[in-house]
Amino acid sequence: MAVPHVQETKQSSLLFAGLAAAILVTAVSAVLLVLMNDPETADDGAMLLPGITLDQSQSDQPHLFISSVKSGSEAERSGLRAGEKVVAINSRPVATLSSAAAIIGAQSDPAISVKIDDHATIRSISLHRQTELTHGP
Repeated sequence: MAVPHVQETKQSSLLFAGLAAAILVTAVSAVLLVLMNDPETADDGAMLLPGITLDQSQSDQPHLFISSVKSGSEAERSGLRAGEKVVAINSRPVATLSSAAAIIGAQSDPAISVKIDDHATIRSISLHRQTELTHGP
C-alpha cells in the first residue's frame, strides 16, 4: 500500500515537471518569434528576414536561398525572388540558417543589408525590421 504523503509528492513533482516543460516551450517560441521579428512562419524554411522565407541547400556546398517572398512586402518591392541565393547578411558571409540567425539576432539596428546572387549578378539591398508593434483601434 502506497503512503499518501509519498504519492502526493510524486504527483506534485509530475505536475511541476509538466508546468516547467510548458514554460520552456513557451519561452523558446517567444525567443524564436522575436528573432524572426515576424509572427508568420513557413513550413519549408525560416522567416529570419522581413518578408522572406529562407531555406538551406542540402548540397556538398551549403548555401542559403530564398524559398518564398511575402506578397506586398518590402522584399517583394525590392525585386527579390524565390530561388535567389543569399550570399551575405550585414557584410558577413552566410551559408546556414544558424549563421544567419546569429548575425540577425546580434543586431539592434532595424536595417539589415542583404547581398543576393541571382545567378547573373550580385546585388545588395537593405531590408528593415519592424521596430515597434502597432495595434488597431
